[in-house]
Amino acid sequence: MERGKCIGETDALTDAVQMLSTILDIEEEVKLLHGIRVGVVCGWIAQALQCPQPRLVYYAGLLHDVGAVGLPEHISHYAVNPPEHLRKKIEAHASIGSRLITNIPFLEDAAAWILYHHERYDGQGYPLGLKGYDIPLEAQIIRAADSLDVLLRRGIATKSISMDYLRKSMRERKEQEYSSLISDVLFDEVLNKERFHILVDEEELNVENKRIPSSLGFEQERVYTEEELLYKAYEAAALIIDTKDRYTFGHSRRVALYSLAIAAQLSITDERLLSDLVKSAFLHDAGKVGTPGRILVKNGPLTPIEWETMKKHVVMTERILMNSQFMARLAGTASAHHERYDGSGYCRGLKDEDIPYLSRIISVADVFDALTSDRPYRPSLSIDEALWYLERRAGTHFDPVIARAGVKILGTAKNWALHDMANVKENLFPFYFYKTVNSWRDVSSC
Repeated sequence: MERGKCIGETDALTDAVQMLSTILDIEEEVKLLHGIRVGVVCGWIAQALQCPQPRLVYYAGLLHDVGAVGLPEHISHYAVNPPEHLRKKIEAHASIGSRLITNIPFLEDAAAWILYHHERYDGQGYPLGLKGYDIPLEAQIIRAADSLDVLLRRGIATKSISMDYLRKSMRERKEQEYSSLISDVLFDEVLNKERFHILVDEEELNVENKRIPSSLGFEQERVYTEEELLYKAYEAAALIIDTKDRYTFGHSRRVALYSLAIAAQLSITDERLLSDLVKSAFLHDAGKVGTPGRILVKNGPLTPIEWETMKKHVVMTERILMNSQFMARLAGTASAHHERYDGSGYCRGLKDEDIPYLSRIISVADVFDALTSDRPYRPSLSIDEALWYLERRAGTHFDPVIARAGVKILGTAKNWALHDMANVKENLFPFYFYKTVNSWRDVSSC
């Protein structure tokens, strides 16, 4: 197999990290821009300080709050006076984020900096209470950029934002949150009027976020092809997306495996198609991260307003993926899994062949996993009950050919511990698992 480009020569990893940052910063269709702003400032400071891996510092800034994905609201709402009942969860987000980020190729060092980004120079931070230069310089950079964004958001909200306000407030924090070195570099070398305007203007900030990676050095060994790198990054993204609430943990990964099983039953062998299927399944719920936690875990029926809010997650999934260089062509596929064969689904009311073929496969896999998993409003159904549901709705909810293929392979696979297999933490590269589930198809044909 021909090896892929060096990571310093391709933007596959950058695209995946930027997409994940966008996923984390969406709240009910609003872009909060917290991760982007912190990432851009981290890149500027790391470049000025001539850090060995400035692009990696930028990545860490983009994803520094990834461990907070399971909080009821975006963590930026808890920056000042966090509620006491959430304090332990808030303080755990650095450790959780560090663990989650190690699943993304080449981000091992970034994981360590994320772990320490709430340590303070005066030793009053968490999780370990490190002090001074025991805290990695890169973690201090994230700390300073994070504080800067909190001040910016507060100033923008009160219409009191200015360079003087930022300079005064940030310098009051030096030797407390971060070293004098970082504070001095930030205002003496990094933050000028042009860059201040970038930080307060959403359009300019998005342009800078697209521009800055190419100016930051980042070289690694040629370990992955571009396809392998994207696959691993999206699998990690699926894990992070499903951390939003305890009821869906592992959901997207299982949907990917069930989709492959159905594809095997349908005798799909094209590797490009299988790869597209898995990547779309991994990211089909990307927009759900921005759905309020109170709706996702509600123990009872949703109100009409809550239901309309819930349905918007597919719209957000499409918007997020449309902004990705590598997933834009699959945005419609990943976001159409709630369309129904008879046209009664959402959000576009597509029907029959108008629904993308891969979306019809993911729809069956998605419902099967939802039915066989606990939800806040009901316990899980048995596999036989779930298969009965799929069969009864073939031709209305589901493409009848795909639904019957799903019933056949998933009914066979239950004897092979498919559900348990989907939860195993190992490489889920599609072609390896396709061979596995294809053997189940052969058994089901006997």
